[in-house]
Formats: sequence, C-alpha cells, structure tokens
Amino acid sequence: MSITTFMNAPVRTPQTDKDGNVTKQWVDWYGQKYFGGQPEYLSGTYSELLAENPAQLSEGTTFYVTDRGWTYIVRGGYWEWLTGVYKATQANLPVGLGLHDEGLTVFVTDYRHLLRWSGTAWEWGPGENGSGFICGFLDAPMGSGWHLCDGSVVNRLDADGGLTSVTLPDYSTAAYLKLGTTVLAGPNGAGGTSQSVSAGTPAGTVTQTTPVTSGTPSGTSSAAVGVGATLAASNHTHNVAVDANPTFSGAAMAGHSHGPGTLDLANTQLKAYYRQ
Repeated sequence: MSITTFMNAPVRTPQTDKDGNVTKQWVDWYGQKYFGGQPEYLSGTYSELLAENPAQLSEGTTFYVTDRGWTYIVRGGYWEWLTGVYKATQANLPVGLGLHDEGLTVFVTDYRHLLRWSGTAWEWGPGENGSGFICGFLDAPMGSGWHLCDGSVVNRLDADGGLTSVTLPDYSTAAYLKLGTTVLAGPNGAGGTSQSVSAGTPAGTVTQTTPVTSGTPSGTSSAAVGVGATLAASNHTHNVAVDANPTFSGAAMAGHSHGPGTLDLANTQLKAYYRQ
C-alpha cells in the first residue's frame, strides 16, 4: 500500500491510458479534491480488493484491480466501481456483483459486445447495438460475433449476459428484403407461397371473330331519266350491328407465370451475416 500527498492537477498527464482507464495521477487528484484528507492508492487482484475493508480506509482511497482493469474508490465506507473495462468470455462473466458495482463494464471477447452492470443485472453497454439482426457485407466482418446466414444453428448473446440458440436463414438462395409486421426469415417464394416454375410464356393466345355488320340505308335518292337530267342527292347512313359476344380461339384465358430469375432486376448482392 502506498500513500499519496496532495498535489496540483496533473495537467501534463493524460487523464486516461490506452485502455480508457483513468491514470493513477488523475485518480489520486480527484480523490483528494472531492473527498479531502489523504486517500491512498492501492492495487492488487480482485480477490485482494474483496479482502480489503473499505470502512477502515480513508474516503477517496482507490484500488486498481490488476487482473480485471477496474478501479474502485471508497465512498461512504463501500468500494464503488469508478472506471475500467474488463475483458472476458461469456462463460467467465463476473459473478457476485451488487449495487455498489453499478456502471461496471465488461467486453465479452467471444461475441464482441460491451455489457454494463446496472446494479442488479447486466444490460447493453454504452454505444452497443445489441444482437439479433442481419447486415450485408462485401467481405466477411472482422472478428467474432458474426455468422454467415447459411442455415447454421448458432448462439446469440443477450443483454442479460445469457445465450439464445438461433437457427439462421439459409441465403445460399438469394432473396430480396421485404418489410412487414411479422418476421419470415425465408428465403420465401414469390407472393409468400411458392416460386413459379413455368417456362415464362403465356398459357394461351387470343383471337376475336370478325364483327357482323347489317342494316339498310337511312334514305334513298331517285335519279331522273333523260338527257341533261340532274341526280337528286340526299345524305344517308348505314346501320351497323356489332356482335356483343365475340368468340375466342386458342387456349382459355388462363393465368401464366414466369420462372425464377426471368424477371430479376439489376442488383448488387452482399453477404448476409447475423449479429450474434
């Protein structure tokens, strides 16, 4: 154990190190500034932290946990988490945490998620997008925590630190994205039923019979007989009757379909990966 003396703000020293932890100089200065007295700076393993009785230490005393990267501070006779991120696999998440560990963070290395301890349970850490969604990539994403959508059964990390088994959709048969109020991961056939397999040509052809015309002139003109006679003119029309029920030849007017890929638009296809 070492005892620090009061000092000015260490303005020439960075406040955090490369891992984001508050440096010793700033921890000491904050402890003295806000808690007064002569706080101590301690370090050791997490088990050694638990062995120290904070009620017997000066307010503002800090303890750097060497095997977890956390720094704790004495407040009101308790060890309270101050800063630092612990890296661990999901199977080795810390246990035995309580109210005074609120804010403590763990980076889960095998799923690459940040978890935060709320004081009573795990939750997603600051800036976390969580799990359970699909993204498209030109190349495979770096690191663990993503799995190609190939029909595999994988585990997903949940906000509470537990795991959920998920069967991934198989996009070896490409599919377009469709939004709705329910999830059908697919790939699903066109119209949500099945893909059509016809050759893509119409099922029949259509021809119409020639319309029927009938009727007599609406008026006539009589011609005079003789040399120099003038033909009497009269406007007139012809009535035409069109068949109201024409017949069609060829196959019946059945619907037709197009086979998969025959109507595909130009597109860009990405690799679909599931966030575990």
